[in-house]
Amino acid sequence: RIAELAKRKLVELEKKGEEVGVIEAAILIEAKWMSLVDEVWVTEAMDSTVIRRLRKRNGWSEDQIRARIESQIPSEERSSHAQVIISTDCPLEKLKDRVGFEWERRMAGKA
Repeated sequence: RIAELAKRKLVELEKKGEEVGVIEAAILIEAKWMSLVDEVWVTEAMDSTVIRRLRKRNGWSEDQIRARIESQIPSEERSSHAQVIISTDCPLEKLKDRVGFEWERRMAGKA
């Protein structure tokens, strides 16, 4: 159902003349929705970074966080589907720069 909604939205954007659409979907690979997109970008972080961030954001225990990490597909498998892999083990400004660089590089190739 969600994949169908995303597909309809992309068709709408295309009809409006948009050349690029972005889908943020945390389970894109697990749900096997890769056929909806031309390119997959994956973010990754060390477990210690993920634990720190989820403790701060959600107040979860380390056991809860590790259980969640273990329930997901391994990072290596997720990355094997990606054209772009971005590490988030850095300050936000550096992350913005990296995403901007990758975006500009790809948009230059579309011209």
